Amino acid sequence: MEEKKFDKEEFKAKAKEKLHAGMEWTKARFYDAKAFYEENKDFLLVIVPIGLGGLKWFKAQNKTNEEKDHKELYIWDNRSGQYYRLRRKLRPGEQLELERRRLEGEPVGQILMSMRVL
Repeated sequence: MEEKKFDKEEFKAKAKEKLHAGMEWTKARFYDAKAFYEENKDFLLVIVPIGLGGLKWFKAQNKTNEEKDHKELYIWDNRSGQYYRLRRKLRPGEQLELERRRLEGEPVGQILMSMRVL
């Protein structure tokens, strides 16, 4: 079998061709968007602020949910100075047992392993 050698000039030519094709595609999409804006300016002035407000609400809600998940699925151990990632959220009875055993002096990691939530 004959090995195909890398041709630098051929590579440059193909890259330049793809770059120009990409630039043409981008220009076409830009002009399409500009024409759409000009035709629907009144509609967009109403819809865009509503959409941005919804996006802002969604981001805030997502951040709140992430903080809630972090609070429920991670437990901090002051003694060892590390977080424990739980497989699932602790049930109320398990939370009480964890607190009781923690106050008795048992390491949090051992408690969580015995509960089979790690």
